[in-house]
Formats: sequence, C-alpha cells, structure tokens
Amino acid sequence: MTADGPFRYRIRFAKSAPLRFIGHLDLHRTWERTLRRAGARLAYSEGYNPRPRLNLGLALPLGCTSQGDLLDAILEASWESEDLCQELHKAAPPGLIVEAVWPVPPGTPPLQREVSACEYQVDLETAAAPAELQEAVQRLLDVLNRLVESGNTVVVIEHNLDVIRNADYVIALGPEGGDGGGEIV
Repeated sequence: MTADGPFRYRIRFAKSAPLRFIGHLDLHRTWERTLRRAGARLAYSEGYNPRPRLNLGLALPLGCTSQGDLLDAILEASWESEDLCQELHKAAPPGLIVEAVWPVPPGTPPLQREVSACEYQVDLETAAAPAELQEAVQRLLDVLNRLVESGNTVVVIEHNLDVIRNADYVIALGPEGGDGGGEIV
C-alpha cells in the first residue's frame, strides 16, 4: 500500500428480511454495486480476471437475517467515515442497513482472521404443535452439538428444558442480580 492508496474501510451492516434469501456470493455482488452507486472507487485485484477487493466477515446461511455483520472494502480514494456511511446508506438496497464505517489501520490482519466469535439467535414459533416444537428443538440441539464437536464454545440462553438438560453447565440467574444473582448449577 502506498501513502495515497488503496484505503481499507470496515463496514458494519445488517441484513434484514428483504435480503434474507440473498446468498453469500450475491451479497458480495450487492455490496459491489452499492459501493459503486455511492461513488466509492473500488480497488481491484491484479491478474487476468480482476475482482473488487471486498471481504465479508462470515458467510450466513441462506434465509437468515443478521445484525453487526462486517465487510472490509479496499478503495482507491480516501473518504471521511461519516461521508462514506451516509453515501452507502443512500445507495443501499432495501434490507441492507449500513450501521457504521471506519478506516482500518495498515497492518491489521484480514477480517476473516479477526472474527473470533459470532452469536446466533433462533426464534421458534410458540404457536407450533408440540411435536413440531420438539422436532425444532432437536434440530437446534444437533446444530449446537456439531458446533461444539468442531471446537467452538457455545453459550445458549434458553428456557426449554430439553436444551437445558443437554448443557454441560447451567448458570441460574436470579431476579436479584449482582453478587446474589447467579450460580453454576
């Protein structure tokens, strides 16, 4: 990198319901178009088939919405963070919500190496039949077990007894909070 460019910016964004069925590669292309519409000159890779230098933090499963997702964009020109955020907000399609933009200092590791954890929230419909609810809970337990088996630490805040029975540790939080508000059971 030279003193006059390229410049790396980290963008925190949310993907809401209108974009929940957009896959990872389509989201990448959506960001490419959004940055162009905002007037940001993208930096491209070198070689026979140049690609925009964009890096998404994590690939979301299809059908999921997100909050606090991250994107690194390498741009040819420097921007004020607030100006870039405003222009991206105006250029973004429905369902893509730009939350914040900030410059990334030179020498910072790639985004994929910096993301060390993520949090998933799964909402189950309470109006479902008991058998359907039990099946959904079992699917959730299967996913959580796969995450643990692959070396991840999983923290779940839950009230379902089947999920609680499968936990290695249960932390009971009482209504008084503070020092008297919790213990490992």
